[in-house]
Amino acid sequence: MTLIESRNAGIIIDCGILFPRDGYLGVRHLHPNFYPLLTDKFDSLFLTHSHEDHIGAVSQLLKFRPNLKIYCSRFCFEILKSKLKKDIENFQILNHKDSVEIDGLKITALGIDHSTPQTFAFYIEKDNAGAFFSSDFKINPSSRLAIEALKELRPNFESKRILCGFLDSTSIQDPGHTLTEQEVSIDLKEVLKAPKRITVTCFASNVQRMKSIIETAKELGKNVYLYGRSIHFYFSSAVSSGLIKNSSHVFDIDQYSKGDQYPIIIVSGCQGDYRSTLTNLSKGQGGHYQVSRDDLIVFSSSVIPGNAKQLQGLYNNFIELGADIITNKDFKIHCSGHPGQKDIAFLSSLIPFTHYHPIHGESFLLKKHYHFSRNELGLNSYLLKDFQRVTIKRDYSHKITDELDPNSNPLIIRADNGSEITKDVIKMRRKLATNGLAIVDTLRSQIFEYATNISEKSLTQIEKKTFQFLRKNSPSKEELRIYTRSLFAKEVREKIIVIVH
Repeated sequence: MTLIESRNAGIIIDCGILFPRDGYLGVRHLHPNFYPLLTDKFDSLFLTHSHEDHIGAVSQLLKFRPNLKIYCSRFCFEILKSKLKKDIENFQILNHKDSVEIDGLKITALGIDHSTPQTFAFYIEKDNAGAFFSSDFKINPSSRLAIEALKELRPNFESKRILCGFLDSTSIQDPGHTLTEQEVSIDLKEVLKAPKRITVTCFASNVQRMKSIIETAKELGKNVYLYGRSIHFYFSSAVSSGLIKNSSHVFDIDQYSKGDQYPIIIVSGCQGDYRSTLTNLSKGQGGHYQVSRDDLIVFSSSVIPGNAKQLQGLYNNFIELGADIITNKDFKIHCSGHPGQKDIAFLSSLIPFTHYHPIHGESFLLKKHYHFSRNELGLNSYLLKDFQRVTIKRDYSHKITDELDPNSNPLIIRADNGSEITKDVIKMRRKLATNGLAIVDTLRSQIFEYATNISEKSLTQIEKKTFQFLRKNSPSKEELRIYTRSLFAKEVREKIIVIVH
């Protein structure tokens, strides 16, 4: 989430969620704590694209600011409308090169390549200052629409006394150009030729990949079956947006029959998420077909950092069921939606940045991007951290200041009902998960333990000593808790959570 403001106007760019790392037990996601950050001047939301880390918290933002006007592409609008499960009244559909003026700020949407359709970079300008903002993108010499638009804007760029770049850092460790979908489709066609039942999994939001699989299947005379909630969701949105044509060889998995000898089944869950369609298939729990010997499982996706272990388990499961597996390590069947170093260098040759800010990536990647842009490209680059503010003054000076507010840390959202949960509760859950719990019932003179791995004999001894201490010393609840915890620590050598009731 990024805020851009002039003296009288302000816009929000994106409002996404973050998926938590291990250890956030029972947590669905994190979303921006926008409450202390937004004032009434921020009445417009511009969305770059439809991925969850860019639109996932819009529903919460609209509860806070129900009259917010939303600007986005047709496809992004269809996705958002389906997620919100209601009509969006205050919105404007943007197309490539459309411009919007908001009280002196001019915002131009520029179509740019990514792994989901109709992704925008935004060019924001006011007087003699401009900012080119592209959080997720890739570009190479074949990106015709983006290049033509940037060449048209070149005189405008050159007229600015200050022109700031804010660009994606996700794939900065890749030294080359990112592969294109056209290159991927060549290898994918070779893989899909196999005279087998083929289960293909990919990122559901990668509509271009889905389209490529469907078109290739038609060439090969094979039927396609869609399996999984997210695959159906994005396919329907793509059809509504006119990005994919509904075809006579594409079916819902309910229509699958074993008589179809060599089908291609597109399945959701390429990251091995718990209870995903692909995970269930790997456990022999598919509701419509069982993976068997000679099946081919194709992972037309990459492994998101942190998911390698669960995906390895999936691979093992499929092998044990008798299937063969192909991943992007075997063929060029996946490409990133983010720019490698040559993409960054190419874009920088088209835009005469006066100031450059790596964004959108782990701190490690931001630092790598900063060094690359400064040392290899010779750009006037700045390392920009979360909650920092870039200020361009009337004299066109450029300044970065810390705006870190402790209340601006992400809000933690529960998996069961979507409500907020505090870090203290998460901390207690971790302790419960690793150490166990003991409840001292002073009314019954009993200790109840849960998951402490203690013998009945030892528990009886602790119970006896605890209530002897209680009768002899009349301690406070806290003193009794500390005493009992020390008894457990000596016995099981762990800091058991103790509650006195």
